[in-house]
Amino acid sequence: MHYFLRYGVQPQILLYWIMTISMVIHLRRHGVKGWPTKLLLISFLTLSLVSTPATIHLALASLEWRYPPQAACPQSIEAIVVLGTEVLPKDGVRPEPQIDSSGLYRCLEVLRMNRSGPPVPILVVGGKPPIQISGPASAFLMKDFLIHQGIRPDRITVESLSKNTRENAIQGAKFLRKWEANRILLITDSIHLHRATGCFEKLGFQVTPAGSFYRCTQFKWTLFFFLPDLAQLSIFKLVAHEWIGNLWYWIRNWI
Repeated sequence: MHYFLRYGVQPQILLYWIMTISMVIHLRRHGVKGWPTKLLLISFLTLSLVSTPATIHLALASLEWRYPPQAACPQSIEAIVVLGTEVLPKDGVRPEPQIDSSGLYRCLEVLRMNRSGPPVPILVVGGKPPIQISGPASAFLMKDFLIHQGIRPDRITVESLSKNTRENAIQGAKFLRKWEANRILLITDSIHLHRATGCFEKLGFQVTPAGSFYRCTQFKWTLFFFLPDLAQLSIFKLVAHEWIGNLWYWIRNWI
């Protein structure tokens, strides 16, 4: 009973079931007549499907399972490349710009790989994305974080011109070729690894992908795992972005 109460009192759950009951009442009274009702029903069923935790788990699996976490850093790598992310800007509440949660997890993966790997150069790649109006590029904030965690500043290089994954690879390649580093350890979010790895491999690099921020960890055989939860839509948005991005990059022959 406790779990049903915890599930039911969440605002997004209540709103979903109110919407469900309203839909059922409408269909019982008016049936499925006319294209507006059919379109509404299709939209509702699609929303229900993509907001179910089990569906989200499988969607994440399509991106994450091919790249399991790295147990340790390979000794053969010649550089570590970590991709930048978004910046939480300075405002009335936040006194200084900060890296977001994805950037933090990527930095933590750099630190973990650094402990077991050779002392190779670390390249932090990423300028300001188009949506960022002010503040520093995330690469600079990630560099500062890594230095504060004990990595020597002379080992870290920042590339701050690129604005998307393909540009990350093109701009990052300029540094890697100057260092004659062909075997790289590439760190980014696990759901982003396929597109990022493809971009660097397309430029001729031997890539060992190292994912961070794994979201698809364990399938749960519980009732609530199969019931819609609108809070899951934020994750589906990330997955859909990667699906579309992978398709577009493949069409453009970038991966």
